[in-house]
Amino acid sequence: VRIPILMYHSIADTDPNNNLLVPISQFEGQVKWLKENGFTPMLLEDVVEAFNTGKVPEKPVAITFDDGYADNYTEAYRILKEHGMKATFFIITDKTDVDGWYMNSNMLKEMHKDGMGIENHTSRHIEFTKISREDKIAIIKEGINT
Repeated sequence: VRIPILMYHSIADTDPNNNLLVPISQFEGQVKWLKENGFTPMLLEDVVEAFNTGKVPEKPVAITFDDGYADNYTEAYRILKEHGMKATFFIITDKTDVDGWYMNSNMLKEMHKDGMGIENHTSRHIEFTKISREDKIAIIKEGINT
């Protein structure tokens, strides 16, 4: 089973020096191209199921977003909806409802209701290569419980 996964962080036009940022028009062009070329969007939970069952659409693609920045809602989600596409968003749970930089609970609920995948990207976004196995397990459990 081969499924391309496109991973994004931020969709905005505000900082050309940020290598994690994709300009809005470029992201929209990519989504439009995927749609026009017959790609079938898959949530990551669908990808896992496809690996287990072997059932895969002819031209699959999974779109993901890391961290849960607010522009994922204001820009990416809007564009995805306009083109009938879906994606999976990985949220840093401690950042939800804190400030305007990250998505809030209402945004996440709306996106989930509209068929977007909402998943855990840990609670605090700590670099896992620098912590013990026990701390990794605790942080993952913490994220699941929030």
